[in-house]
Amino acid sequence: MKAHRKRLILSVMLTGFGAWGTMAVACRYATDPRPLVQRLDGAALVFVGTVVSDDRDDVVFSIEKVVKGQPGTPFRLTKGRSSCDIRFRRGERWLYAGPTVANPSVLLQDENGRAVYRENPQQASAVDQVLAIHHINLAPSDKK
Repeated sequence: MKAHRKRLILSVMLTGFGAWGTMAVACRYATDPRPLVQRLDGAALVFVGTVVSDDRDDVVFSIEKVVKGQPGTPFRLTKGRSSCDIRFRRGERWLYAGPTVANPSVLLQDENGRAVYRENPQQASAVDQVLAIHHINLAPSDKK
């Protein structure tokens, strides 16, 4: 009886540790309280572009306007597998400043052309400021 209990306890422990080892971990990163303009200044690469291809391994952007750095044209990004990596989708328009949620990248328009950044008034103001500084004009219909 004792040997059976020990095997049962050992089996439960091993199963528990196995599950623990494969658990998904939520993305954790230190938030940056600086204004968007300052956060973008710290990025090595910043551009406005649209995702034109999204396959299993890569995302390709068509670049509309380079703000900082020298991206390839088109810009190809190997997808990360972390929970902190941004899930870019074909047709989305981005103010790109890095591939993770810790970077100051901002989704400007979803794949349907809706200006999603405007849903948060504080973010909309900051993005509009950046677009104005760098002379990037969104068509009037984009600001609806």
